[in-house]
Amino acid sequence: MDSDELQSIYNDIVGKNQEHIILDYDAPFDISEYKNIFMLNETLENISDCGLEDDMLTALFKVNSDRDEVMEAIENGSNRKWKQ
Repeated sequence: MDSDELQSIYNDIVGKNQEHIILDYDAPFDISEYKNIFMLNETLENISDCGLEDDMLTALFKVNSDRDEVMEAIENGSNRKWKQ
């Protein structure tokens, strides 16, 4: 499926101009892990709001395979030590 077709399907489900980085193939984790597209979009919004560089996020998710643990650390602010 090409990117335009995927975006069209996504817009039909979520609505136009609601996409964030869901169509970004360089997301720090596999988007196929999510069954609920709304939950995925909310997670991606939270990640983009955390203030970390994309490379740092990718590294964090690769170093720790427990996505929920990484998300909890980011949301709780313990990512400050990772910014150094």
